[in-house]
Amino acid sequence: LVENTDAESYFDVVVAAKLSPELKLETIASPVGTEGAVLPDSVRFVPVRELRAGEAPLSFELHATGAAAGAATVEVQVTSRGEPRPIIAAQSTQVVP
Repeated sequence: LVENTDAESYFDVVVAAKLSPELKLETIASPVGTEGAVLPDSVRFVPVRELRAGEAPLSFELHATGAAAGAATVEVQVTSRGEPRPIIAAQSTQVVP
C-alpha cells in the first residue's frame, strides 16, 4: 500500500520493486499500468500524477514463485517529484526446496 499521510500532495509518485534471484515475479495488480518491460525480477509502475493528502491508499500487489532455495527479499522504492531520497521498504522470506 502506498499512502500519503502528510498534509500536502505528492506529485509524479513512482513505485518500483526488485526481487532477489530466489524469487520470480509471476503476476502484478495495481491501480496504474507498468512502465517498460516487466522482468522476472523487477517492475516499475507508471507514475501516479498526484497522491493527495489523506486519500485512500493505492494497492500494489506482486505475486512471485520460488526460483531457488534460500533467503529471498522483495525491495520496493517509492519516489516523487521534489523528494531527493526514495522511501524504501523490504520484505524477507525463505524459499524452501
